[in-house]
Amino acid sequence: MDKKKMWKDYYGRIVGTSIGFLLAFIFLFSGFWAAIIAGLFIGAGYLAGRYVDGKADVKRMLNKFIAMILNK
Repeated sequence: MDKKKMWKDYYGRIVGTSIGFLLAFIFLFSGFWAAIIAGLFIGAGYLAGRYVDGKADVKRMLNKFIAMILNK
């Protein structure tokens, strides 16, 4: 795959994950719970990137997540 095409297709995910990773990296030196928060930052960055790429339906994902929590 061409690097320009890859950058164009995955721009949001690359940038979002990178920002999430950088924010998470700051917290990694604070212990176990900070590592859990880091994982949340990375996941949120990835999801934000998918949204920017137009490949994520955030409302549908949130509804599925809420339904999963309420059913268990």
